[in-house]
Amino acid sequence: DRRERGGEREGRKRVMFQRSKMRDEHWRAGPGARTAGAMRYMAAWMRPWLLLLLLSWVGAEPPDCPVPSTSSSVETGNKGIELMKAGNKEQAATCFWRAADSAERSEEVIGWLKNAAQASEENGNMQDAVEAWQQMFDVQQSIDIVPDLHQLARIPPMLMKLGLHQQAVDAWQTAIQLHPNAAEAKANFGATLHQLGMYDEAIKFYEMSLQANPNLHAVYENLASLYREKGEQDKAQQVRNRLEKVKANKSSGKTYMQLQEMGLDHLNAGKYVEAEKFFLEALGKEGGDNYAIHFNLGLVYFFLRQWDKSLASYAKSLEHNPNFSHSYHGIGNVYETNRIYDKALENFFKTVQLDPLAADTYFNIGTVYQQMKQHENAVIYLRKSAEISESSGAYINLGVSLKALGLVNEAIESYYKAVAKHPLPQAFGNLASALHEIGRDKEAIEVARRGVQLDGNYAHGYNILGTLLRPSKGTGGTTSEAKKAYETALILAPTFVDATLNLAGLLVEEDEFDNALRVVRAARRLDDEDPRLFMEYFNLKRRVADWSHWDLNLRELSKMLRRQMATSPKLSLQPFQAETYPISVELCRDIAAHFSKQAARRSVHMLETLLGEGGKFDISEQREWNPSRRVKVGYVSSDFKQHPLSYLIQNLFLFHDKSRFEIYCYATSPNDGSMYRKKISEECEHFVEVFNLADVELAAQINSHRINVLVDLNGFTAGGKNEVFHMNAAPVQILPGVSYFGTMGGDAIDSYISDRKGTPPEIACTQGHGDQCLYKEKMLYMPHSYQLNDHKQAHHAIIDSGPLPRSQVQASHPLLNSSVVYVNFNSYQKIEPALFRAWQDIIANVDGSVLWLLQYPPEGERRLRAQWAKRGLANERLITSPLTDARNNLLRMGAADLHLDTLLFNGHTTTTDSLWAGVPVLTTPGIRHASRVAASSSSLFHDVPHMSVPTLEEYVQQAIVLGRRREKLEELKSKVRSQRLETPLFDTQRWVVNFELGLKLVWETFLAQKEEPAGRTGGRDVRSHIILYS
Repeated sequence: DRRERGGEREGRKRVMFQRSKMRDEHWRAGPGARTAGAMRYMAAWMRPWLLLLLLSWVGAEPPDCPVPSTSSSVETGNKGIELMKAGNKEQAATCFWRAADSAERSEEVIGWLKNAAQASEENGNMQDAVEAWQQMFDVQQSIDIVPDLHQLARIPPMLMKLGLHQQAVDAWQTAIQLHPNAAEAKANFGATLHQLGMYDEAIKFYEMSLQANPNLHAVYENLASLYREKGEQDKAQQVRNRLEKVKANKSSGKTYMQLQEMGLDHLNAGKYVEAEKFFLEALGKEGGDNYAIHFNLGLVYFFLRQWDKSLASYAKSLEHNPNFSHSYHGIGNVYETNRIYDKALENFFKTVQLDPLAADTYFNIGTVYQQMKQHENAVIYLRKSAEISESSGAYINLGVSLKALGLVNEAIESYYKAVAKHPLPQAFGNLASALHEIGRDKEAIEVARRGVQLDGNYAHGYNILGTLLRPSKGTGGTTSEAKKAYETALILAPTFVDATLNLAGLLVEEDEFDNALRVVRAARRLDDEDPRLFMEYFNLKRRVADWSHWDLNLRELSKMLRRQMATSPKLSLQPFQAETYPISVELCRDIAAHFSKQAARRSVHMLETLLGEGGKFDISEQREWNPSRRVKVGYVSSDFKQHPLSYLIQNLFLFHDKSRFEIYCYATSPNDGSMYRKKISEECEHFVEVFNLADVELAAQINSHRINVLVDLNGFTAGGKNEVFHMNAAPVQILPGVSYFGTMGGDAIDSYISDRKGTPPEIACTQGHGDQCLYKEKMLYMPHSYQLNDHKQAHHAIIDSGPLPRSQVQASHPLLNSSVVYVNFNSYQKIEPALFRAWQDIIANVDGSVLWLLQYPPEGERRLRAQWAKRGLANERLITSPLTDARNNLLRMGAADLHLDTLLFNGHTTTTDSLWAGVPVLTTPGIRHASRVAASSSSLFHDVPHMSVPTLEEYVQQAIVLGRRREKLEELKSKVRSQRLETPLFDTQRWVVNFELGLKLVWETFLAQKEEPAGRTGGRDVRSHIILYS
């Protein structure tokens, strides 16, 4: 961490600030501090570098860098870092050279050349090192960078080892020209001349160095030795006498105050060992054994990480002056750094008791609470610090905690104050992030650009800018702009996990799955401990059908999640993702509960900010109900746009009975101009744009509309408003399974909308069995299917025209004219290795059959075909088709015979598509809702037996039997096709009528309650097990 450092100087307070360690969002700068934020260097093992004039040489051909020639400079350079860690320094240097050659920015070139020189030097290849430094020097000169003296001083000894004596002399002359006041450079040049026997020139530079700094003892020794070599013993003795005089006078004449000043100067320069010597010497002087000296020694030992000595020195300071508040502050710093937070707070509070205006200590109290994830308390003390000091750092960290509590608009105000006080890059980065969160993306881009212009080395700023420029954000940015921003962030900070994940996400959006996997794999080589990288690595492997180390990865994933839940409020796996992963249902439930607990905590603070301590929305007046009034129903969603959910629910609002229900739609995402947005906004009675509102503001608006039943159309999907539902802005809150298919794990949602097949009572635990329950909510069962879709309205023409004949489809896939075509058009992430082996068993046992899959993502097809070939199956019996629009997908799907469902995570919309296309679906229902969707949907077709079987073995056998009995399969297809217009599955209007019955029942149940419970915990009557019948 960067901290201000100092001591007690003539009554002037110079107190260290202990900054928070919470990610890049926090301000961590201090006057005179050494840079410790986003580093330009490529890896932790780098040391200060050297620079040199050009040296040409001819040597053996170096080994090639083992990466493709098309690799980016970041990929190539990171390979070099990996090789360096493995001890392969020669090959690492080759990678660094290649990275420098392909880099576009001067700063990148300099960084990779430094690495190349370091690797060459450690490998003993001085020639390569010299060449790398020369090229780096040329680049530095081109952008007006003067090389560091310590870098310059390393080169001449290398040249001397190579026997290039004149070049060594020239190098020293260059160093002295660039740093004319550097005594050390002149002394070392003298030593080189001395070594070369150029005595007169050596004497000249020795004397010049002593003139600049008379305390260089080694120079006196060298000069005396030179005179002895020349036979001038008298002059040698004169030099020895000069040295003894310097030693005698070095400190004997220094007073306590002079030694104190010298110690402080060395302390502020980061020379802690030297500072310690001066302070200890000062203790022996008259007046030296006092509180100030001991306090400064405490600082010295703090920076030397000698914790016991630091605490002892601070304690000694308090013995001399029990009311010296800064020593308590210093003790607090030691304990905070060592994460002993209770003792840190104890001493910080003693500090402010003695000095109520100690803004820096209030700041530290706030950062301790931030590290303890107690942002409510952090806000109190950071606000106090900001009121006293009006410092940019206090406003930045205050904004961090406000944002963590969901008070985004207040955080933005705090960041703007930070920018006004002192334009630190962290303030711009945090401000841009907060503006993005409430949809003010164009403003956010401008702010982010200002941040990176202010500090070109601010990796966090480039990461935020990359996110804002992604095409998916709709801000006018391009993929290349976003990619360049992320790559710049990673050049500046190669182990920046957020930037790695964001770059991988961008590549996935562009369907570059293998490239995304390479990015994450490279990051894991640099940091194999971060659970976020492991989770994304496993996720990407699933998406491209890479099943290597499958069982081992699953075990590690579960262990990692359990460890995170025990130690951190944040998890690396979202509940929605967890429901699709092959992990235990109990772990899925616990992950949801973990997220809900955090959302509930944040919502409490948001409400208190708006309504005061203990504040909550008043819903009591809604009990005074006039039966003639319409029931107000509010739908909250970020997916009223081009999204699969809107595809399914687009006619819901058209079919609502507006004589009995008053419908509100709260759109939490910007208008994307899609046909779905237009249709829903026109057909919903009150369509409210709320994407720019903070969560507490949205909840207040919902409450002001006196919504009776609030419907969560997100759950734990992207853009969900979990905090809003935890504020209980409406008396009844429900979650349809059509949007999210797991428990919310908390007390915000009263009822989950499902059906008996999708979530049977014995699985949902509606009767209550303690920890064995998988759902915290009670089930509100629809009479037929929980799933709402719009196929009858949107795709009626499919039935009228019928599916495409195989003769048309076979133009691109000739073998679709085979005896049996098994199909599955889900993405590869839903396919598990055991299921793919089962599909192979089916194809192997049905002559002339083929398996027809979606070609998404294309990178996964190569791996699937490799598995296919290992089984000995003909390549042409595995057919793939690219993505297409919904209509063409339904038309071509009808050419198949049997849909083989994915098991852990069923096809949801895909299952509905298959049935609408007239293709039966074979499935094996599991425990969780996501694995029972196909069973639920297929059950609504009468006299279509054996399409839902209990085990994978029976699944394989049933598929083989149907494949071998073509007449039976044709009979099943005929039954499915003949029932499509009559089955409740596709009767949208009937679904809405039944759903409205459920809305009326839950509302009447609420009204029947005698009084409003203190909270949802413990259960309202509305949470009873309700079954609806049509």
